[in-house]
Amino acid sequence: MEVLIQLGGLLLKRGATKEALEICRRGIEQHPSDARISALLFNLGYIHMRNKQYTDARTAFEHVLRFEPSSAKAWNNIANIQLALGETSAAQQALLSAIAADPKIAEAHYNLGSLYLQSHQLDKARQAYQAAIDVDSTLARAYYALATIYQQQDANADAVQAYRAFIAKWQGDPDFLRQARQQLTLLSNP
Repeated sequence: MEVLIQLGGLLLKRGATKEALEICRRGIEQHPSDARISALLFNLGYIHMRNKQYTDARTAFEHVLRFEPSSAKAWNNIANIQLALGETSAAQQALLSAIAADPKIAEAHYNLGSLYLQSHQLDKARQAYQAAIDVDSTLARAYYALATIYQQQDANADAVQAYRAFIAKWQGDPDFLRQARQQLTLLSNP
């Protein structure tokens, strides 16, 4: 079982998803009652989620929770699936379960902030994004989201600080960086 878990994880990291999928399925079929298959189920769910096979992904993550009810990552991924399917209320509950299971899961705080922002609950969104940053100060997109909230709340000095933190930490899409710089320029030159 341990070899299957390690091999499945290694194949997944190397991008060999077809082979990883086969290893996960084999391990799950051979050891259906062994709690250690939760790692294989998680990888299986992750592969299905990446392939937008949401029903299969949700089923796999729900099986993970049968073995590990406090798996924050499984709860967070279930929430991601629910968000993709437009099930925002269920996603919110799953995110709250993820945070309850592990308050140090920055992604869940960030996703919860995004849900609150979509429903115009700015104070709750701000708190959730700040919680994400408190857990992981390198989560650049949380700074950007926080900056946009500060702008909406006319807290321009806080927005400037958040945009600067985003610009210092961002390593992704250069267009996103350009947008942040434009907003910073607007705020700095009223």
